[in-house]
Amino acid sequence: MAAVVPRSPEWICMQLNWTVGSQSAAISQKTQSVLVVVPSDHVAEILIGAGALEHLGGQLELRFVAAPEVSFSLPEPCVRLALPSLATAIRRRLDLYFWYHALFRYFRASGTDLRASFKVSTLRPTMRVVHRIASLPGIAAVISAIDSYLVFRQDAAATRLLRQHRPTLVLAPGSALDSYSHMILRSAARLGIPTAMVVTHWDYFSKKGLLRVMPDRIYVWGEDMRQLAIQCNGIDPGIVRVAGVPQFQRYLAALDPRRRDVARTAFGIPPNARAVLFAGTSAPYDELAVLKRLDQAVHTQGGVETRIIYRPHPRAWPRRAAENIDVRALASVVLDAAADQTRAPGEHFLDLMAAVDGIVSPFSTMILEGALCGKPSLCVSFDDDVNDWSFSAANSAEHIRLLEGRNWLDVCRRSGELEAMFAAFLSKLGDASLAGRIREEMKRTIHYDADHYGARLLKLLREDFRFTPGIERRVSL
Repeated sequence: MAAVVPRSPEWICMQLNWTVGSQSAAISQKTQSVLVVVPSDHVAEILIGAGALEHLGGQLELRFVAAPEVSFSLPEPCVRLALPSLATAIRRRLDLYFWYHALFRYFRASGTDLRASFKVSTLRPTMRVVHRIASLPGIAAVISAIDSYLVFRQDAAATRLLRQHRPTLVLAPGSALDSYSHMILRSAARLGIPTAMVVTHWDYFSKKGLLRVMPDRIYVWGEDMRQLAIQCNGIDPGIVRVAGVPQFQRYLAALDPRRRDVARTAFGIPPNARAVLFAGTSAPYDELAVLKRLDQAVHTQGGVETRIIYRPHPRAWPRRAAENIDVRALASVVLDAAADQTRAPGEHFLDLMAAVDGIVSPFSTMILEGALCGKPSLCVSFDDDVNDWSFSAANSAEHIRLLEGRNWLDVCRRSGELEAMFAAFLSKLGDASLAGRIREEMKRTIHYDADHYGARLLKLLREDFRFTPGIERRVSL
């Protein structure tokens, strides 16, 4: 497979503006229009910064609708739209209630242990009881009907925008508690406008579920996610299509061996040393205690020189620690500094993957990014006995249970086994044939092929919504 050269957001926006700008003569030659929903900067980075829409912009008329708080530089034409259905504190609180109601309803239907969800653990005990009662089948049907047909039936501003532009398709992300995209999708469905969802979360059909909206098509990461959507969420198999991961396409560029040497120099890692990335979790977990033990194990075991790059989660919840640990005092640990702001977003992550030989993490999504690059992972999933949330409950999450038995993943479920498993993990990093086996096995979780993600998505959209190149679409409003 040819290496994919990452592009900056400015380059991507320039290309998209060339194809979708309101002044471009090429627009009159396009076929149908797609309204892309951008609820946050995070989604903007996934869909635009990572180049997921490049191929669509070359063939279809793209328009963007974004939440007012989005600061990411978006291509034109773009409308910043506030939704009155979510404008007041009371409505936002009610909206959050319906999200949690749908989550509890999904957990009851799928038989998932409530302890597997950190979001559920943050609720007050009385609210957990209320939601458990409300998720009983008869009561749940009434509450869901109130949500769908009465309180959040549609949004007035979104409906006006959709009537004005009447797009052929509304394309939105599938992300956690995304009320903005949800209301636009629901409003489009009321007008009979087709809708599609691009899933952006690994655990969307496990700990988050499809929740409150059912689009006409759902584009998922791989066959693993497709099975979760069908088996655990009861979704019609005909609407779930495998497309890959929009934000992971760039990681194929990390396979260039020339990048490895440059990245290791930047991190101060000797060329012949073993290097692992410790990717932190967002959940409250005393990961510094684990990191300290791994640092001590490196010096106890001796042998090949080893470095550990520690990257704390950028949106980590507050957590308690058993002791005060200064990461900079750990001899074998390199603290990952913030990415250079002068570089394109994502370049720093490519350097991380290029520099390391494997990943250690409390189930960060970065284990998937590593596997896509042929890197094995060791996940720690035992309780820290310090924070309230039982981290071992993560083992019962369906999207994690699916990975059991995969050759690229070892899971340490008992604290007393950490050092021995880490030693075994380090010993296999020198296997030259390991990377190829991992990348092939990984295709079940993250689909990829010789095509760019955007090209696969465009092909699926043409098949599913009968986009016809060469015929200009005329709309009567």
